[in-house]
Amino acid sequence: MVLTLLPVGPPSDSPILNKTFNSLTLDVQLSQFEQFRERSFESYHEGRHKLLTVCFNFRSAITNELKNRLPWSMDYTRALYTFDIGQNDLQAWIISKKQEQLKTYIPTIINEFASVLEKLHKGGARTFWVHNTSPFGCLSVIVKFFPPAPNITDKSGYVKSYNKIAQDFNKQLKVKVSLLRTQFQEAMLVFVDIYSVKYSLINEANKHGKQVSSFFSFFLKGVNYS
Repeated sequence: MVLTLLPVGPPSDSPILNKTFNSLTLDVQLSQFEQFRERSFESYHEGRHKLLTVCFNFRSAITNELKNRLPWSMDYTRALYTFDIGQNDLQAWIISKKQEQLKTYIPTIINEFASVLEKLHKGGARTFWVHNTSPFGCLSVIVKFFPPAPNITDKSGYVKSYNKIAQDFNKQLKVKVSLLRTQFQEAMLVFVDIYSVKYSLINEANKHGKQVSSFFSFFLKGVNYS
């Protein structure tokens, strides 16, 4: 089961992280998942009862067939829950040019994520795979349309302030995941450093068989930011 963190449902007075940026906010995704889980349980019981009533002589075969087709409670416990978290939220603030406010709002984003993870754990989830956020200061589409102040790029030409925000977010996220590990000792929480992987892929594109100029044009045709 994959729940990608789109902008979390913020306080009503927040002008940035609201459902106008993306309607599939994390709270909506959680609600959809919980409905799907409950309805799958209902369908399991309803279908099993009807078919066994009609075909009583084939009880074993039908029961096994239903178990193969419909998820049951232990399937949700054994499932891998993957979170790819933060980039849309952070980019929304970058687009609004409110970086200083974002620094104070990062804990709210992470706490919202942790709250959803706790609800999933309460519902039986036990294995979590958590991606940190990407180095969006390297993306040509961000640099092209939302350029930073002059002289704040690093030696590779990437926007230091944007990547610093991502790094700060990732540090706080890692701390939160560590705390959740102590809280859910019977669960497995894996923290995946996607930031480093993507930064290497972009910064060392030639090593990965990709021309730097074409890589930077990937998100926006005709843009060559290198």
